[in-house]
Amino acid sequence: MSASVVALALLFVAQAEPPDSQTPPATAAEADTTPFDEPVTAAIVPVEGMINDVTLRSMKLRIEKAHNQGAQIIVLRMDTYGGLVTSALDISDYLKNLDLPTYTWVNPKAISAGALIALATDGIVMSPRSKIGDCAPIQAGPQGAQPMGKTEREKIETIIREEFRDSAQRNGYNEILCEAMITLGPAIYLIQHKEDESKKIFVRSGDLGKYKLKPPSEADERGGFLGLLKSAPSEWRIVEKVLEKDRLLTLSQDEALRYGFTRAIVADESELSAHFNTRPDIVTYRQDWSEQLAAWLTSPVVQSIIFLLFLLGAYMELQTPGLGLGGIVAVVCLVIMLGAPYLTGLAEVWELVLILIGVALLAVEIFLIPGFGLPGISGLILIFTGMMMAFVQSEPGNGGFIPTLPGTWAQLRMAVATLIGTLIAACVMFYFLSRHYGAIPVLNKLVLHESQRRSATVAETGASSRVESTTGQTTIRVGQTGAAVTPLRPSGRVEIDGFIIDALASGEWVQPGSKVVVTEVQDCRIVVEEVA
Repeated sequence: MSASVVALALLFVAQAEPPDSQTPPATAAEADTTPFDEPVTAAIVPVEGMINDVTLRSMKLRIEKAHNQGAQIIVLRMDTYGGLVTSALDISDYLKNLDLPTYTWVNPKAISAGALIALATDGIVMSPRSKIGDCAPIQAGPQGAQPMGKTEREKIETIIREEFRDSAQRNGYNEILCEAMITLGPAIYLIQHKEDESKKIFVRSGDLGKYKLKPPSEADERGGFLGLLKSAPSEWRIVEKVLEKDRLLTLSQDEALRYGFTRAIVADESELSAHFNTRPDIVTYRQDWSEQLAAWLTSPVVQSIIFLLFLLGAYMELQTPGLGLGGIVAVVCLVIMLGAPYLTGLAEVWELVLILIGVALLAVEIFLIPGFGLPGISGLILIFTGMMMAFVQSEPGNGGFIPTLPGTWAQLRMAVATLIGTLIAACVMFYFLSRHYGAIPVLNKLVLHESQRRSATVAETGASSRVESTTGQTTIRVGQTGAAVTPLRPSGRVEIDGFIIDALASGEWVQPGSKVVVTEVQDCRIVVEEVA
């Protein structure tokens, strides 16, 4: 399942299990300054906005292009609040298996999924006034963040936990702090050995007793822990309180540098170049217009409008003979509805297949089988089901069809309500068009085209319509007879009183050459019926 009208965004970073010993946090003096001895060619790949499959595909294309043009290292310039868990995991896996050094420049934020991606690269630098972390998993629904139970939260976290642990172990990040980015828990302290000040470790408040320490009181904290430090019988001393109880960890650039999450603080590309010892001609590879357009087309408002235009276009096409503007609009909207969610990873292949089969059944009903029966009803059900499931994002770890998380059910209900609302709006528009189709500028030109014999126009005159051409005029009334010039399925052209005019067939469709009788004249519409 996936989302298009209402997106389900899982904002996260995985929970990691702390090891027995912790790596000492880096200080500004200990941070790397020049990772490369020789000048290298660098390329910047911006990662901005919501993380989804467009981000993944775009990143792959831009990194491949940069590598082909001589880039020796890739720097991801990160500015995101997060996105889809599945997309972020795929990006992380791609970066770890990429045979090319990659680094992240947090400028100005790497939140949620952005933090997971940043930690998957070979190193992180941060700009002034930047931040990283704040990664608790949530389900964002139409009414905002949806509550998650303990089981549901674990269902999501367990999928990404190993990936996050692997990133921490690869690059030496402290796993207790990584866990604090996602899980509300006890306070965390930084302690230091009294004899060897190079020994610094992070400890949860519940584990202070292992080092013969106890959590400081409020008075101790106000006094900078001095009262506790003087009387503590331990070989260790508390340096600082890193995180309050039941808070999520978000690090500023200075904290990230102090705790070993970033290599340096760089303000601009010149400082970035100096840090990585790159050649001065750094090229930035941005998303092209098509990638930005694909992301925009999957927004909830745009998708609702496209679906409505698809229905209106199909209706307009049924009111005019041949392939006209309505048919073109319907086809274009269908391509956008299917293509944009698939490109962004919000729709799966089976959902698109359902919609295509539904459209095919409707086409059979419209063009081959008179009336409206089982193929038409089945087609509408398949289209509705495919669209509905395309509005709900896939659950991590759920390979089945039935949702298991409360937030997913909420998204499903919202998808149904949105589709029903769109269908109601379409019915209102159908009624309006049926009453005033011939009086609407531009659309009225679609009713009648250049005739095969005489150019004709129709004007309503009470219970009849007057037809005028360059060679004369006549009045069309109920009861007049003529012959079908083109197939009427249900619209087409008929000849009445020597004039070729557009008409609609009532009841069964009419074949060319069949005799017809006018049964209704209303709002510039001529309705006919085949007679024996």
